[in-house]
Amino acid sequence: MKKTALLFATIILTSLSASVTAIAAPSAQEAINDYNAGRYLACLQKLQALNLKTNPTAHYYIALCAQNLNRMTEAKAEYNWVIANGAEPLRSYAQRGLATIDKIRTSAPTPIATATPAPAPKPAASSSATAATSSGSGLVKKIIDFSTTWCGPCQEFKPHFEEAQKHFKGIQFVSLDGDSPDNSALKEKYNVNAYPTLIYLDAAGKVLKNEAGAPASLEAFENQIKELNGQK
Repeated sequence: MKKTALLFATIILTSLSASVTAIAAPSAQEAINDYNAGRYLACLQKLQALNLKTNPTAHYYIALCAQNLNRMTEAKAEYNWVIANGAEPLRSYAQRGLATIDKIRTSAPTPIATATPAPAPKPAASSSATAATSSGSGLVKKIIDFSTTWCGPCQEFKPHFEEAQKHFKGIQFVSLDGDSPDNSALKEKYNVNAYPTLIYLDAAGKVLKNEAGAPASLEAFENQIKELNGQK
């Protein structure tokens, strides 16, 4: 599924770029860059300004941005437009996005599950990428990744998040589904308004960094952690 999501993300990015080249290529590329960086409001506004009323790919991207921004009515309308006017495989992806919204709206909220205590930090590995294992405050001890299955950048970042766990043994890595009602309280607590969003916490639970969007590579992600831990 991950490979399919990444392939589709590449296809629709290429399609969007090609379809608007003759109209306003710089603006279209800026919108794509904004989406990849997690700047969903900026992407949505730029695509709407291009006024691509008959472009299914543009409508699909607007739907994704609106859903990331929790503007579900707008996202639903855009998905329905793509379903009615788009072609495969875009139509199927729009149907999947619409089903996600309907599931959120019809699911009754459930209490937040009690968090499982973090395991005791293991001895630091010799790798230069290993995080500090001090129990003092101010060091990254937990990273929460809020993401969704329909978010392209989320799926692109997922392998980096999983790989980093092997290098930072003293840090707890937690992935949470942003679409799940179970996580609504945590999303509100950490002011999560877009996907992916990374929350870096110290041992006392203090937020060291709230980052909308995700680092573009494993190296950038690990450098971010080391910088927060004063290792750069």
